[in-house]
Amino acid sequence: MMRQTFYFAGFSLDLRRLALHGPTGEVSLRPKSFEVLRHLVGHSGQVVTKDELIAAVWPDVTVTDESVTRCISDIRRALDDEEQRIIKTISRRGYLLDVPVEVEDRTDQSGPGKTRFPAGDRQVASADVPSPDQDAPRSAPTRPYPSQGAAQGHGPERRQITIMVCSLADAAAHSARLDPEDLHELISAFHRTVRAVIERHGGFNARSTTDRTVAYFGYPLAHEDDAERAVHAALAAEKAVAALIPARIPGGVKARIGIATGLVVVGNAGAEGTTPEHVLAGEAPLLAASLSWSAKPGTIVIAAGTRRQLGGLFEYRDLDLADQQRGAELTDASIVLRESTVVNRFDALQRSGSTPFVGRVDELETLQRLWGQAASVAGRVVQIVGEAGIGKSRLTQALLDRLAAEPYVRLRYFCQPNYTDSPLHPIIGQISVAAGIERQDDAQQRLAKLEQLLRNARQSLTEKVPLLAPLLSIPLGPDYAPLTLNPQRRKERTFGALIDLLSGVADSKTILMVFED
Repeated sequence: MMRQTFYFAGFSLDLRRLALHGPTGEVSLRPKSFEVLRHLVGHSGQVVTKDELIAAVWPDVTVTDESVTRCISDIRRALDDEEQRIIKTISRRGYLLDVPVEVEDRTDQSGPGKTRFPAGDRQVASADVPSPDQDAPRSAPTRPYPSQGAAQGHGPERRQITIMVCSLADAAAHSARLDPEDLHELISAFHRTVRAVIERHGGFNARSTTDRTVAYFGYPLAHEDDAERAVHAALAAEKAVAALIPARIPGGVKARIGIATGLVVVGNAGAEGTTPEHVLAGEAPLLAASLSWSAKPGTIVIAAGTRRQLGGLFEYRDLDLADQQRGAELTDASIVLRESTVVNRFDALQRSGSTPFVGRVDELETLQRLWGQAASVAGRVVQIVGEAGIGKSRLTQALLDRLAAEPYVRLRYFCQPNYTDSPLHPIIGQISVAAGIERQDDAQQRLAKLEQLLRNARQSLTEKVPLLAPLLSIPLGPDYAPLTLNPQRRKERTFGALIDLLSGVADSKTILMVFED
C-alpha cells in the first residue's frame, strides 16, 4: 500500500493521515483548506488559478472566488505565511507555492523513498498526488474535523451562514376562515413570492413547510455580504407578501421574518435512498426560527450577531416585550426598519470607529503623487485591485484624510450587488447626497434641492430637470413638461445631462472621483 508525505518549508503534509505537521506539532486545518493546500503542494512551482482550485476541491458544489480566498487565508495563518514567503498571490492569475517540495513514497514492501521537487519544477502533475480516499484506511482519520468525504465536498462542512425564516402570519386563522382551495391558493402565492425574492438576492431556498420558507445565505454559494443580502431579501419579501391581496382576506396577509448568523455544520441528513436534505446543525437555524415565531406580523427581527455584521447599513429598533408574540421573551435582538440613508458603505460597516492605518506607505505616497499631477495634466485614473478585506477602502480613506485641507470636490460612488439591475444606482445616490436630499423630504422639497444643485453647477433647469428628476423618483410638478422621447433618445439625453453636470463642477475645481466595489 502506497503512503505519501510532502515536506516543504519545515512542514509535512501526510496524505494517509490527512494531517499537516509543523515545527511544534500537528496544525489544524479545515477540510477544504487542507484540500486546497494539498493541490498547491502537488503543483509546486506552478501558478494554479482559482478556477482550477474550485474544480479540484468543490467539484459538485457551486462556489465563488471568496471560498478560495478564505481557504488561502486559513492556510497562510496555519503556515505563519502572512508575508507570502510560501504561497504567493500572482495578481489576476492565481496562487503559487514557491518553495522546494520533497515527496516521500512509502510502501509496505519497499520502504521509504524521497523525491525532491524544487520550486519551479513543473513536472509534478495532479496524478502524482493521490486522492485521500485511494490509500486512506476505512476507519475514521485522526484529524479533529469531519470525515474524509467532507474533505472532498460530499460530507458535512463547517460554514458561516445567515439563515432567514419567513413565516406566513396568522396561518392558523387563515386556515379556519378559508375554503381549502382558497387556502391552497394563498399558500402557493406566498411561497412563490418569497422564493422569487430569495433567488433574486442570491439566497438558497432550502426548504418549505405549509406556512414558512427557510433560506440560506452563504450556502451553497458564499458571498462576502451574505448577512446584508439576507436583510435586503427580508425587506423585499415583507413588502411583496403585504402586496398580495388574496380573496376573502380583507386585511391582507403579512409575513413574520427572523434572521440569524452563525457557524454551522451543513450536510445531507436524508436517509439512504431518500431525497437529500441540506440540514444545518448549529445555534443559528434554531435562533432564526425562534425570532420568526416571536415576531409580530409585518416585522423583521434579527439576532445580535447579524446586526454586528451589518453595522450602519440599515436602521434598527431594539426588540422589546411589546414587539413580541405572547409567550416569547427574546432579548438582544433588533427590528429592521429600513435601509439606511448612509451611502458610504465603508463608514457604515465600521463597528468601532476607523481602524488604525498601518503600512501601505508606498501605495499612499503613489496615490498622493498622482493626485498632485492630476491638475496639470489631463487627469489621472488609478485602479486599486485586491482581495476582499485587504484594505482598499481604508487606503482610499487615508488619501482623503491627507487631502482634507486642499480645495477640491470629492465625489464618491458606492456600488452594491443588490442593485445590479439598476446600473445608475451609484450615480443616483451621489446626486442625492450632493443635493442634500433627505428621506423625510416631500416631493416639493426634493425638487427644490435638485434645482439648487443644478443652479450651482450653472445648468439649465428647463433642460436638465425633466431628465434628472425621474432618476431620483421626483415628480416634475406643473413647471416642467414631461419629455416625449423614445427610450434610446431619453437614455442618450440623460447621460449627456450627467456629463454636463460633472463638467460644470470641473470647470471651477479639481474633482476626485472614487468608485467603490
